[in-house]
Amino acid sequence: MNGLFTTFFPVIGFFYVAEIDGKRKEGEAEIKEQVEDYIENYFEASREDDLKIFNHTLELTHTFWENLRNGFLKYIATCIIVSVLSLLSLLLLYVFLSPAQFILFDIPLLSTIAIGILPIIQVAMIKTPSQI
Repeated sequence: MNGLFTTFFPVIGFFYVAEIDGKRKEGEAEIKEQVEDYIENYFEASREDDLKIFNHTLELTHTFWENLRNGFLKYIATCIIVSVLSLLSLLLLYVFLSPAQFILFDIPLLSTIAIGILPIIQVAMIKTPSQI
């Protein structure tokens, strides 16, 4: 089971990183469409401050999605490290403990790793404002 979790994190995690990149591009494209619509329909010479607000919003959107992506990559790396270390500890415990004692250590370690999947699922369920 631990080996499955060790391989599960990178595969599913990197799939969601690609989803985060796609959502970032969608958000930026939506803001750019709003800017173009504003320029075509409402722009006046005195409204250059509004364009600065759109540019600032675009920068904040890009920063948000980039920080989410980087944080998620760090989380995946941490999960992989914890999973590999627990795998090594389970191998040593298997050698030195009786089967009943091993099960007492095995179940909490595996459940801890399995619970680490929940934030990955939460990131996958993020909805952008256009999807609400």
